[in-house]
Amino acid sequence: MKKTLEQVSMNRVSPSTVKLLIHERNKGKSLRRLGQMFGVSHEYVRQILTKHSPSLVTFLAESKVAGL
Repeated sequence: MKKTLEQVSMNRVSPSTVKLLIHERNKGKSLRRLGQMFGVSHEYVRQILTKHSPSLVTFLAESKVAGL
């Protein structure tokens, strides 16, 4: 299932998309997997999470995520 980011211009991402990214990341999905789900790079997902919610995001170690 491929989802699309509600981001088109000016690097704007809707609050609901950010909330969904945070939720999925905290459930253990890797940045790479989230990028695949939304059709963007894992680096862009990381930038979105860091920019929009640095205090709400709990980044799991990639080794822990890989084990999930």
